Amino acid sequence: YLAWAPGDVDAQKGMIQAFRGAGMADSAKAMESRVGISSAPVAATGAAADYNAAVTAFNDKRYAEAAAAAEKFLASEPYNHEALYVRAFSYYQLKKGPDLVKAARALLDVDPLSESAYQLLGSGYTITKNSDMAVKTRLSLNALPVAVSPVKAEPSGGGVALTATVTGRNTVDAKTMKPVAPAPVTLVYEFLDSKGTVVATQEATVPALKPGEQFALKLEVQGQGVTGWRYHAK
Repeated sequence: YLAWAPGDVDAQKGMIQAFRGAGMADSAKAMESRVGISSAPVAATGAAADYNAAVTAFNDKRYAEAAAAAEKFLASEPYNHEALYVRAFSYYQLKKGPDLVKAARALLDVDPLSESAYQLLGSGYTITKNSDMAVKTRLSLNALPVAVSPVKAEPSGGGVALTATVTGRNTVDAKTMKPVAPAPVTLVYEFLDSKGTVVATQEATVPALKPGEQFALKLEVQGQGVTGWRYHAK
């Protein structure tokens, strides 16, 4: 997060706190000196604190706390993929069907070729005993032309560099139930600021992939203030 927003004081405090929690006192002191923050114990506040709380609780398998903290964080950073996954998977572990359905749909809005997001959505419908939607979700998963995972975005110069692995699938048409031959797919990526405004857009063409065959997708765009991204098939 500091790579995205190096001047965020709350994030700086959170990083110092993380260093101390990991027993890295020298690193904590060095950062305190660099950013001019007192060596007294510090605690992250605002969105940084909510994110830290969500991830810590999730790693500790305290899923109710993780979901609550993720919900709070996503109110200000709605396109953060890590938080979206933490929230959805936490509701899955808690077996909270309606909340899981809502969280998985939000995840699919930004990551529509994610197999795990479809699986979480299907689990939500199963928990709520909505068999019709569970079947429909399974058919939609089977019809995905490719699977995109994992996706990683990092600051690069004056913009963002994004990488992902695209994998070919045994695609089946949702209506005819017949196999679909591999074909090229064009993905349109939108890079967003914290308010959801599109900062930059770029297309990526994925070649026809046989089941299990992989393609390394790489994008780089220019634009300030990018905090999230989403994509869709053209």
